[in-house]
Amino acid sequence: MRVSSATLREDVGKSVKDWGRRWMKRILNPKEAFKEFSEGMLSDEEKRQRDSDIERLQSYNPFLRSETSDNLRLNYMADKGVDYFETDLESIMVNFMEKHIQSVEFNKMLTRTKGILLDLQMRGIAEDDPEGIKHTVETIKDYLDVSVYNKSIMEPTS
Repeated sequence: MRVSSATLREDVGKSVKDWGRRWMKRILNPKEAFKEFSEGMLSDEEKRQRDSDIERLQSYNPFLRSETSDNLRLNYMADKGVDYFETDLESIMVNFMEKHIQSVEFNKMLTRTKGILLDLQMRGIAEDDPEGIKHTVETIKDYLDVSVYNKSIMEPTS
């Protein structure tokens, strides 16, 4: 029994659409895509390290503390005391907007960075040379530590 050309075109079109959806999912959610890709390939220790690296690539907005939990916010206020906090409304608004915009823009950049790191790791695996990309990955992580997270990359003894 032969398949008609219309049915064949429909099947090919469906396959292309499915492929496109899978790639869009990978682009929009690189963390899940990497988990699917590496499932069964990594040891438990490597999985913990991977998850730690991926989670670290997100910026932190301290103003979200009060959005996540009222108890967390109340405990933080009790711990620091009332005099610790800014009372000038204009300063609070400027700080809030700065942190909000900064975290939104950093998260956009960090999502792209996740994709680049994922691509590098996949390329290292595909070329059977994961050590060849190690220096590039470390350089990217050092740059993020300095530029985004305001951390020092110097040794503590120096």
